[in-house]
Amino acid sequence: MEEELIIENLNLVRFLMKKNFGTTFNEELFQIGCVGLVKAGKKFDKNRNVKFTAYASFIIENEWKQHYRNQRKIINAVSLEEPIADKLTIADTLVDKNIQDGLYVKEIFSKTIEKLSDRDKRIVKLDICGINQKDIAKELKISQPQVSRVMNKFREKIKKELIV
Repeated sequence: MEEELIIENLNLVRFLMKKNFGTTFNEELFQIGCVGLVKAGKKFDKNRNVKFTAYASFIIENEWKQHYRNQRKIINAVSLEEPIADKLTIADTLVDKNIQDGLYVKEIFSKTIEKLSDRDKRIVKLDICGINQKDIAKELKISQPQVSRVMNKFREKIKKELIV
């Protein structure tokens, strides 16, 4: 039963990829989506009143979110100014347009964070680390809707900076 669900719903991964990432096929995202599909197949309880596709969609999209969270942690852990040869840094070797775009976004991100209050900086940094809003609120002794408002305002500021 589990194997059949997975095989029958491979197109769900493709559909969600198009919906979330556009028409370009990306093998890595497809594989990550398939991992989510397998997890959904293993955990799905057919006795609950939920369609498999709805359940699997949630699990697949969470797999992608977790992948991007992990990527951000890796990017944030690497110093681009770290020397790799005599007077040559990692940043000096980056010529790929996608990487340069990513660096631009990271620069905008950093500048926008610096403009925040200390509390809001803490909220954003905890959110980036994958801590859920409820736990952030509990740690900072504020309400979850306050955390949500801070994150929404931060996202809007980032969007505004990227559009300009």
